[in-house]
Amino acid sequence: MVDDGSHDTTPEILDDLVLRFPQLRIARHGKPRGIEAAGQTGLEKATGEIVFIQEGNRAVRVEDMRRLFKMADDESIVAARAESTPRPIAGALLRRLRAWGALATESLEAQQQSTEATSLQMIRRPHLQSLSRPLAPNLSLQTDSFTTTSVL
Repeated sequence: MVDDGSHDTTPEILDDLVLRFPQLRIARHGKPRGIEAAGQTGLEKATGEIVFIQEGNRAVRVEDMRRLFKMADDESIVAARAESTPRPIAGALLRRLRAWGALATESLEAQQQSTEATSLQMIRRPHLQSLSRPLAPNLSLQTDSFTTTSVL
């Protein structure tokens, strides 16, 4: 994990995660350097075969992570990207949740405000050199689109 100079509770959360998952390693930037620098630091420090890069400050969707983990089983896939754009929750569903006394409706209403896409990349580290060459030979690109709806 790379902490790109966070000024919130991110360092404490990451320290707690390291206690729970000792295999997790943390790299920290003293000041924010941006997504590209954080990604580069992560790629330099990574030791595993598969590297995930979160492209922004939005929370990662569990569905996107699961889809990328499943794709990682196919060794012919050297890189993949999952992008999700939130859609407004139907008013009827929101009303039903309120009627059931769901305490999460405030959170759902806050989510309604944001239409910013979340994005997550998965890269096989051993293939980084071949991916960085211009017109990387023998690599074909395939695009699949999924439409899902979820309530957090």
